[in-house]
Amino acid sequence: MRAPPIGVASNFGVDQQDRVLRLAQAFPILNMRDSISWKELEREGAAYDFGRPRTGFPAQFDLEKVATTLIVHPANPLYEAGNTVMTEHGIAAFARYVEAVATAYPGVVAIEVANEFNGGSFVKGPARKLGPMARADLHAVHLAAVSERLRARAPEVRIIGGAAHSIPAGFLWRLLDQGAAAWIDAIALHPYTTEPEQFVRQVAVLRRHPEMAGLGIDVTEFGHIDREAAPGYMLRYYCQMALAAVDRVAWYPLVRRGKYAGLFTRDGRIEPAGRSYRMIAAELSGTDVETFEAGAFTYGCAFDGGRKLVLWGAPRLVTVLAADVTVRGADAAAVSTHEEMVLSREAPLVFSAERPLALGTDIRPGAQALLADSFDQFTYPSEGDAPGRAPGFQRFLQVAGADDVPFVTRPGQEARGRPWTPYLGTDLAEGVWLTARGMQLCGRRAQEIGIVHRYVSERDLTLDVSAKLEITGQGGDGMMVVIKAGSEVLVQQVVQTEEEIALTDVKLGAGQALDIVVQAHGSTHGNSLRHRFQLFDAGVARN
Repeated sequence: MRAPPIGVASNFGVDQQDRVLRLAQAFPILNMRDSISWKELEREGAAYDFGRPRTGFPAQFDLEKVATTLIVHPANPLYEAGNTVMTEHGIAAFARYVEAVATAYPGVVAIEVANEFNGGSFVKGPARKLGPMARADLHAVHLAAVSERLRARAPEVRIIGGAAHSIPAGFLWRLLDQGAAAWIDAIALHPYTTEPEQFVRQVAVLRRHPEMAGLGIDVTEFGHIDREAAPGYMLRYYCQMALAAVDRVAWYPLVRRGKYAGLFTRDGRIEPAGRSYRMIAAELSGTDVETFEAGAFTYGCAFDGGRKLVLWGAPRLVTVLAADVTVRGADAAAVSTHEEMVLSREAPLVFSAERPLALGTDIRPGAQALLADSFDQFTYPSEGDAPGRAPGFQRFLQVAGADDVPFVTRPGQEARGRPWTPYLGTDLAEGVWLTARGMQLCGRRAQEIGIVHRYVSERDLTLDVSAKLEITGQGGDGMMVVIKAGSEVLVQQVVQTEEEIALTDVKLGAGQALDIVVQAHGSTHGNSLRHRFQLFDAGVARN
């Protein structure tokens, strides 16, 4: 498996500045994702003007060297009052504009049809009122029209569809059910609502649709709002995208745009994200990549035949044993191997040598006290999976007057009001769902249902328990949290705003269960919760 090329969302099609363009040429940016607006290009019927800065900027790059993806938007004031086109006439005009763009710039490698079409920011008029399935149907019509034009005129151009904010597999599955796999080469994702460590798992759910087998995935935007945290986030996400076999990725943006951290400032100073980008582009992109196994709560990628290892995760000591191993942070700054190093969840370490590296002989991780983590070990069960199959916590529903009920994997955005990523749900109550970070208990039957995280000990054990909970919905009554060890209730507490429950020296015998149960309390409206549950081996933690 090869790590994907890394590019950047350059935004010259909406905010072209000569100084920034020169910076991109000098950096150099060798993989670019931008747009040519239909309303900028066609101001008079069927007349296309590529002579303005916002429509002519691709000509200032050597497109043989700068792999360029161009976004095309299905809206122009000349058609349907500037709303997202829905009529046969408007859609035909849209396809002609796309053909004109591909013809004007034959070096462009890909055309990305629409931008975040499943959301509300880039869709106008009647199309915005459509539910997710009807929106997918409209996008399918756009793709069919564009494909008919481009396959005839520029068959070498990669057509990217889906145009998805987040990873809404339900929306994308509907698109594929409409025949989209015949018209496109790849699906576009902007996984802003997915943390890096959940990306591989959610993409695996998306790929359960049989039509995904022949399609690539391009992450045409990912980014972070904190300039200091951006390098670690970029490297963590790049690692996970590489392991998910993503074809191409693009950081958003080139220079700060709104709240998002860029690669450099407008006056040419490189930003922390720029240093990470440069290291990834020069040393990791295009090399072979595989998962580097270092324990359940440590994330790792081995690049370039194992000569470069990227590690992060639950805090634990790590020691370099070999003299020829160098260590850098996510921003490419050197880290002294003579000082005590601790793995971090946010800031990966990059270990490098001129030979493949190995745990034990070159790098020695310290003891890990963590035994179970609701985030790190979150899974999306397939139909027929046994409830106890998942590592760490088992997750299921307790329903009053009934047996325990397993969760079912739902694809995400299959209907209004659903999460825009895969999640765990139930046919018992559509307002009850669970993700790696949050849960909701709403609807008519919500007060009959408890969401359970159960850990069954394989041996006699003393645990430390951490339960972090934060109410995020509108309900004023909060939620009830019950923690039990076997039949003994350790905690029964209402969470109204934000709580951190810490228990120490909890005894479990072999085969005994610890349950963390969350139930609705009072109101059935807006009861949603952000959570993180962790169990630690008390003996290891004390040492």
